[in-house]
Amino acid sequence: MPEWAEIRGYSELVNAAAADHIFRSITKSEVHKCAPVVSPFPRFRITSVSRGKEMKLTLVDANDSSRKFFLLFRMGMSGTWKFVKEGNALPKHAHLMFKSEAGHTLCFVDTRRFGGWEVVGEDDWGEGRGPDPLFEYDEYRKNILDNLHKAAFNKPICEVLLDQRYFNGVGNYLRAEILHRAGIPPFTCARDVIHAATCAALSATAET
Repeated sequence: MPEWAEIRGYSELVNAAAADHIFRSITKSEVHKCAPVVSPFPRFRITSVSRGKEMKLTLVDANDSSRKFFLLFRMGMSGTWKFVKEGNALPKHAHLMFKSEAGHTLCFVDTRRFGGWEVVGEDDWGEGRGPDPLFEYDEYRKNILDNLHKAAFNKPICEVLLDQRYFNGVGNYLRAEILHRAGIPPFTCARDVIHAATCAALSATAET
């Protein structure tokens, strides 16, 4: 399952691939469960931003940059992105395709079809997901500390790290890497781990 790093990479791929192109159509595969997407603009540019385990595309009217349309993507178990040059075959499991005027195609590809998309507002992200751990670090840290008294933090740290309300973007492999590199036993109470880390950080700050 794609986690924070992969989603960020996909977002950067989309931005790099789409930077010099204007798009003119959106096509959905017949087998995907999500609704077809109709762009409100006949010609549009595409930019992307990621936040935890989610990724948002912004479609910008090529004739009026103040007009925008937003699509929120979740990658599910196997979602990824491909940019296919004109004349090359589209990936077998491409489910949403953005065709450029130059004939190239930006594709959301998902073999297992657990991922999907929805139309959202500019500031909308998925319900039950906390701030991004890198790009919204202050809000991310505050969200954890403000909720540390809640019952969720009675659980082992290995369970709480998968709670997207607090650790948006963390999945199985990041959880394992974090705990291993930090030398933290996985079944230690989450509140104890975070409290100890906070005290250590405060002590280090005081010493400097």
